[in-house]
Amino acid sequence: MKCILLILSFILFWKISPAQNLFATEKFYAAFKKIYADGEKGFPEVKGAYRDNLNSFYFDYEIKTMLPDADSGKFSIPQVSGIGFPFVTYYFKPATKLAEAKNMQSNLHAAIKTAWGNLLVEVKKPDTVNKLVYYKTYCYKNEESIKQAEVLFYSYLVYEKGSYQVVLTINGKTGSAPIIAVPDELLYEANLDKKIKALLVSMDKQFADEKAVALSKNQYYTEYESRTTIYGQKCRLKDRGFEIQIYFYVGKPALAGPEEAKMVYEKLFAELSASGRFIFKPAIKENYRTYSTAFENNVDAWKSKLTLVIEYNDSPFYPYVSFLLTRKNN
Repeated sequence: MKCILLILSFILFWKISPAQNLFATEKFYAAFKKIYADGEKGFPEVKGAYRDNLNSFYFDYEIKTMLPDADSGKFSIPQVSGIGFPFVTYYFKPATKLAEAKNMQSNLHAAIKTAWGNLLVEVKKPDTVNKLVYYKTYCYKNEESIKQAEVLFYSYLVYEKGSYQVVLTINGKTGSAPIIAVPDELLYEANLDKKIKALLVSMDKQFADEKAVALSKNQYYTEYESRTTIYGQKCRLKDRGFEIQIYFYVGKPALAGPEEAKMVYEKLFAELSASGRFIFKPAIKENYRTYSTAFENNVDAWKSKLTLVIEYNDSPFYPYVSFLLTRKNN
């Protein structure tokens, strides 16, 4: 009889006691600390093999370091330096009930707080996108970090395909730049003037002769790789129907430092100015970024069919040069 009572008592206690936090383990704390520390250097240890995808904004990679109890993950780095930062994303086992997923998200953040060891400021908010509700929790070092929008890490859960999934993102920083020899073709582009002139002629034909491989397509635009190579880099084209854009970008590892970035910018600026197609506004300097905006020559800016933005970044960590040329088709 006593045995039966003990079993019943255990069952009752198990039903009313709070669910155990599976993330609250030394293994999880150690893995989280290791990943965050690696993020401060740009995630060199987390970064795995390149994922062949069609993302227009980030390069995605496999990851070598998993968080305990995470199902999968990926490492992402912006294709254009200065716009965003590297981060890792971890996906956890989907739940069939919202309450279960919310509890998982709460437990995850409780474990992160313990691993972090210092006071964290959390900001919670729901966000609705295409009728889906995301339950987001952002973590900051302090109130000042909130003002600067410096998110350390954040999680969200979303209902998709019949289940709720918790996702964790850990933000990192751009690592220090290694010393890289500058390729000869970067220091000297023999046909730069001819290539720029050819691109501008092609632009008036909606770049019909520049469209090479179709990289991606959605309801808004089709993206192509160009046929022309400038400083060893292919351009990209986006055809939206009402306008077409060509985008050029060269950064690491082609550029060894800010001096090379400025040099390439000045060469491109000179050739685009010499074409006579544009009127440039004075260059603007914002931190490491310097950019110039131009419109069609002899036309009011608001009537211009052509818009050009050319810029360079003289950051010692990730120098780059780019231009974005847009032609309206109406």
